[in-house]
Amino acid sequence: MDAKSFNDHDAIVEAFSAKLRAFPLPKGVELELPPKCAREVETRYVEYVPGEKLVGEVVVPERYANPLGQLQGGFLSAIFDNLMAPLCYAAAGPTTSIDIATSFVRPILVGETISIDARVRRIGRRAVHLTADAFNKDGQLVATSTSNLMQLG
Repeated sequence: MDAKSFNDHDAIVEAFSAKLRAFPLPKGVELELPPKCAREVETRYVEYVPGEKLVGEVVVPERYANPLGQLQGGFLSAIFDNLMAPLCYAAAGPTTSIDIATSFVRPILVGETISIDARVRRIGRRAVHLTADAFNKDGQLVATSTSNLMQLG
């Protein structure tokens, strides 16, 4: 594994782009980084260790609020997936999600900045296991997620 760490959003996007362009893409697909789904939620990458972890920050937009003004859980699962999936793809090559599970620890309010720390835990022969933790501005754990992705190659 490459031990070089990146700590700047633009440098992380550039490193991901270089890595992902090395893999074959389906015909007619153009690589977009960050992908539209990550840009929609305005994910900002803050740390990347190739093959190991990707950390991002998100300011919770009002449009993702439930009636109580908290981040709706499905959007949090998508935010987790927005970090775990590209980390997995860069670490293990083309993959597709098998599952994702999210556990909620405490509410996340609209306008709050959360930090998501996604990590590759195991690369097997056919599947990759990842975990991610989300923290609020006070460093409190707000949610956790696990995901398994199947290698396509």
